[in-house]
Amino acid sequence: MQAVSVHLALPDGTHAHLNPGDIIGRMASAALRVDDPRVSEAHALVSLRGERLVLLALRGALLRNGKPQSSIELAADSEIVLAAGLTLKVLGVQLPATALAIEGVEHGPVVLTSSVYTLSLIHISEPTRRYAI
Repeated sequence: MQAVSVHLALPDGTHAHLNPGDIIGRMASAALRVDDPRVSEAHALVSLRGERLVLLALRGALLRNGKPQSSIELAADSEIVLAAGLTLKVLGVQLPATALAIEGVEHGPVVLTSSVYTLSLIHISEPTRRYAI
């Protein structure tokens, strides 16, 4: 089984493989270090959101088709501009075969994504089913 990752081509012709949680930026600890003053220290973050791999803008701009984006879904053959002349080309994306989800009594499975951040206490009059993960 392969790890969840994105394969990128950089402007200088080199390649990089990034995983969820990896940072693109100027800081020394960035998984993809870009030594350019137009790129912030923590410019963007690779994030697994349910069944999608996305690049999230942190302190820098991400452009797709000339328009700023706060997040960009990573897909093969797409291009992401960090700054003028600094374009990353997505060569491939390896996604997970399964996704973590919650299933309730009256609802089908709900995949955990960025829109699911908190769990709430609710009162249920009937006994509930329990699920093992």
